[in-house]
Amino acid sequence: MEPLIELEDEDEGRAARLFLGMATQWNWTMMGAAGVIASSRTGLRYEALPVVAAALGLALDRQTLADLQLIEAEALLAMVPR
Repeated sequence: MEPLIELEDEDEGRAARLFLGMATQWNWTMMGAAGVIASSRTGLRYEALPVVAAALGLALDRQTLADLQLIEAEALLAMVPR
């Protein structure tokens, strides 16, 4: 069983809202072999963070960013085909 990651209560909501707001802001990579092309997410586009945070009325501080990065890392692990 994988360890559970806990976020600080006061910051969790902000980071989760920011992550959901960044839903269309992923970097992608394309790989292909033998005529088959596959794409996968590689991480969020951090240059979009200030714009999305401002649009949502969220403060983008150190703790919110750290929590967002935890959510992003877990999301990337969950998206890897097994």
